[in-house]
Amino acid sequence: MRIPNAESWRDLPGWEGLYQASDHGRIRSLDRIIKHPRGNRRRGGVVLRPFLAGGYEKVYLCRDGTRTAAFVHALVAATFVGPRPPGHEVCHQNGHRRDNRASNLRFGTPSDNALDRVRHGTHNEAAKTQCPRGHRLIPVNLRSDQVRKGKRTCLACDRARSRLRRQAPSPARLQAVSDEIYRDITERNAA
Repeated sequence: MRIPNAESWRDLPGWEGLYQASDHGRIRSLDRIIKHPRGNRRRGGVVLRPFLAGGYEKVYLCRDGTRTAAFVHALVAATFVGPRPPGHEVCHQNGHRRDNRASNLRFGTPSDNALDRVRHGTHNEAAKTQCPRGHRLIPVNLRSDQVRKGKRTCLACDRARSRLRRQAPSPARLQAVSDEIYRDITERNAA
């Protein structure tokens, strides 16, 4: 009888007999004598303690005295999802970088991953609701060429900078001109 939520362990591809990944997103070494970089020997068989790199969990794997750093989510996905297709990334379905459960991982294109970040609210550009000068980033006030690149640039501020580019305006003058342009844009599209 299988226990609900019991942790399942499988050998890491390419590291068979040395390391295993669990469907709960953990990595462990198997019982063996390993050579430590300082020359002393110690026994394996422990769950590795990950460290953070860019918000993602990483672990060190050792073979023949050589240490290799690897992302936990990539190891778990390779073990439980399968080989990564060329040009694909490991995507966290719920958007939490440290949730490395096998059920939360899938492969997707960089575009899929960017759309996931927008959906989760973790995409820096998509989370912006206004520009630094306080103008709402609504569709009529966005530069369309920048939207196509995945950016949200204030059209009013961009036009104000363009209009005043030869004058070296003060921040107050730039604010006043961009506010005027913002009013024109929003009023024209409200009618």
